[in-house]
Amino acid sequence: QALYSNRHRTLFLPLMFHYDPVFYGANVAPYYNYGTLGAIFARGLAEVIDPFSSWNYSTSNWWTEEALREFSYRISCYRNLHDNARPQKPHDVDKLTPEVQSSLFAWLHGSRVAYASMERNFTSSSTRFAKKRQWKKAQRVFFLRFCLASCGLEHSEPLGPREKCVWPLLNMPEFVEAFDCPANSFMKVRQKCHLL
Repeated sequence: QALYSNRHRTLFLPLMFHYDPVFYGANVAPYYNYGTLGAIFARGLAEVIDPFSSWNYSTSNWWTEEALREFSYRISCYRNLHDNARPQKPHDVDKLTPEVQSSLFAWLHGSRVAYASMERNFTSSSTRFAKKRQWKKAQRVFFLRFCLASCGLEHSEPLGPREKCVWPLLNMPEFVEAFDCPANSFMKVRQKCHLL
C-alpha cells in the first residue's frame, strides 16, 4: 500500500509496485497502469484526507460535524447497495466501523480518480478512430487491473479483496458499459450512491 509521510509531505510507493510485469508495465498502453498504479496512488492520497486517518487526527480536522454525518451517510449507502444486491449473503463485512469506512473511502476514491485520469489520458492521446475501437478494451483492462490491485495480502485491511474490488465498481456505470452487464446483473443496480 502507498504511504503518506507528513514529515516529507510525500506519498511513498513500495518498490514492488515499480517492477514488471504485474503492477507496472513500461512498454504497455497507459490504461494498463492506471488500473493498478494509478488506483494505488489515488487511494493513498484519499487515505490522507479521510476523516479517520492518522494524519487527520494529528492536524486540525477540516471535516465539520455536518460533513462527517454526510460522509457516514454516503458510505453506508454503499453498504446498503451491496447488501441489497446480494440478499442471499448480506453483511459480508460485519459493520461500518471507522476502519471499514476509511478503507472504503480510499478504494472508492482510488477507483474514481484513477478512472477519470485514465479517461482524460486516453481521450487526449488517441485519434477518434482509435478511440472508438479501443475504448471498451481500455475500460475492461482498467477494471480488471483495478481488481488485481485489490487482491493483496494486507491482513490489516478491514475489507477483503472482494469488497475492495466490487464495492467501488457497484456505482460505476462505466463498468456496466464496459462489460455489457445485463439488466438483472448484480453490477447493474438501480440505487446510486454519490461520493463526496
